[in-house]
Amino acid sequence: MKFFKPLGFVIFFILISMATFAQDASKNMVLDTHWRFQYGRAEFAETKNFNDTLWKTINIPHTWNAKDVFNDDLTYARGIAWCRKSIALTLQQLSNKVSIYFEGAYQITDVYINGAFVGKHKGGYAAFSFDITDKLQEGKNTIAVKVNNAQNPFIPPLSIDYAGYGGIYRPVTLIFRNAISFNGEYASSGIKIKTPQVSKDKATVEIEASVKNQTSKNQNITLTVSL
Repeated sequence: MKFFKPLGFVIFFILISMATFAQDASKNMVLDTHWRFQYGRAEFAETKNFNDTLWKTINIPHTWNAKDVFNDDLTYARGIAWCRKSIALTLQQLSNKVSIYFEGAYQITDVYINGAFVGKHKGGYAAFSFDITDKLQEGKNTIAVKVNNAQNPFIPPLSIDYAGYGGIYRPVTLIFRNAISFNGEYASSGIKIKTPQVSKDKATVEIEASVKNQTSKNQNITLTVSL
């Protein structure tokens, strides 16, 4: 889709378009409080009924290196840690497609839902998400996240000292979508807005949208851009 508008409308148009294409964020669940945390290995910590009552309670964002910078030692804790959280979901919520969205965790992250492995992400500075629809159930659900900030020669950056601080340091959200929804690669929104030609008199705005149909039938849909 291409649109020609006076330059003064370009920024306004982009903001309106983002709002138009966005999913209904009011249905989403922000998972920022009451996580259980333990630094170090923990056998069977990914399982649903693992006893984490003696673990420390934390909120997201979090790093286990928060106080290391004040130590006189030249090293800081680098290794495996676990974060766990239990949530309750209704049948109405489960009627949606559900994904878990991480805005950032350092540096290798393994995610489990109710004991089932759902995905691994390598890298400390990119958002990532996993579809967890078929791993959820009505009532209690357990999220277990293993994060490893050990030095890894295959994952940059390698020489910035503070970059190695481990943890889930940006928000985590459950995203509820319709069976037909925008579908972006690499945890993006699925919406691309570009302005390939801009002058003092006018600008060209291009919008690309990726839509995924997760129903069992072909569907006719209409995309509407409003200004």
